[in-house]
Amino acid sequence: SGLVSLWQIAPFGIGSLRGPVRMKMMKTISLVWVAAATANKLTESHGEALQTDPSLDPPLDTTPSSCDQLKCPVAWRPKIDHHSIQGSTKEECCDKTCELYECKGEFVSNQAYWGNIGQSPQVCCDVICGEFQCDDYYVNMNHDQAGNTHKECCEPTCKLYNCSTPWASSDPKSHIVAQNDEDCCELTCVAFNCSETPGYGTNVDKLHVIGDSVPECCLPLCGNELEVSCNWGFAVKEDDKNTIVNGSAEELCCSQQCKAHICPKGWARNDSADDTFADTTQDCCLPLCEIYNCPLEEGWANWSAHAEIVGDNQSTCCIATCRQHECNATEFWLPSPFNAKDDVIGASGPVCCEASCGQHKCSSASLALVPSALEIIGTSDEVCCEEAQCAKYRENMTELAEKEFCNDLDAETCHTKYHKHVTTTPVKGLNGSVISEIRVVALLPCKLDETYGLCRYDTDSPVRGCHGF
Repeated sequence: SGLVSLWQIAPFGIGSLRGPVRMKMMKTISLVWVAAATANKLTESHGEALQTDPSLDPPLDTTPSSCDQLKCPVAWRPKIDHHSIQGSTKEECCDKTCELYECKGEFVSNQAYWGNIGQSPQVCCDVICGEFQCDDYYVNMNHDQAGNTHKECCEPTCKLYNCSTPWASSDPKSHIVAQNDEDCCELTCVAFNCSETPGYGTNVDKLHVIGDSVPECCLPLCGNELEVSCNWGFAVKEDDKNTIVNGSAEELCCSQQCKAHICPKGWARNDSADDTFADTTQDCCLPLCEIYNCPLEEGWANWSAHAEIVGDNQSTCCIATCRQHECNATEFWLPSPFNAKDDVIGASGPVCCEASCGQHKCSSASLALVPSALEIIGTSDEVCCEEAQCAKYRENMTELAEKEFCNDLDAETCHTKYHKHVTTTPVKGLNGSVISEIRVVALLPCKLDETYGLCRYDTDSPVRGCHGF
């Protein structure tokens, strides 16, 4: 603007001049014009050079005497009263702006202040964070940047960050300045897929614990033969192979098999059930006949020869008793009195029955079997035999009637009658009382006395022991 003013004003002054004076003034104006134009161009394109190189200022003899005619270089601003100030240099006519001020120490430049006139840190600079003391778990990360408040200077550390699932806070990362899962947190076992590793399952107790590996996040399954081993006689059931071993493998995974079961007396080991999962005698053992109860009341007894044989039925474990046998009287066998042989093991007459007198042979020709020999149990003369004469008394003679006597008989009927004489002998117990009696029967035949022609009792030939009298 100073150049324009000079150019506009000069002609009016020059117009009043004449001759050589006018020519000299025109030459001076031309020189000023060239210098001013050059200075203006340099100011627009090389402002910095104008600030630092005084040689670019117009020569003193051509510098306008009024600051109003001087254009301030870049980063300079006209002084407030430059219209009334006389001067020819930027120092005389202009003030430096903050763009030319170098902020140092605890101050930093801010372009927003470059248009301000001044050369002090208070006008041209911002205070830097420097040694600003941040609160706990915050870090001053902006030492060289402008700021003097907690918000401007401090950055939160991971200690203040709440990790989201599947992440968890990490103590080693608590000092890091960040506020995101990746920088502040560690992945927990929630994000780890244990099932991708055969033989392992999720450890629910570690779901929210930091980890990303099988040892950190997983537990073996019962079916993992490398991790789970059962004692002899125990094994893992098929249905338990996917059970997670969160505790004692022996208790959670291993089930007893029959091979580990001890069979008690009366039971034999069932080898075919060795690998069966069971722990009871009924499931793992086979019963022996020695514990089978044969029904005696039905005619069966335990068969001692089969005691150690596996069995649980009559046909295997039992043997018939005499209760099932029928004694055949025609073969001279009779049932034992009072069923004494019912529980005796056997199935034949000699074992189960008593011999009848029908099998007996009397020891003397004067003896004969009693008439009911087939119905009487006995094997001796005393039981089975009687005097041979007994048959005569039984078949050909009759007993005298009451109040009838041999003396009453005539010669023709005398030999057909007999008298039965009975004597009893009491049997006493230890206390002297009679507990039974012995009964003896003697048959006295009637005999004709030829000398006197009388029928008398034949007391010399009594017959004793005749059966049925």
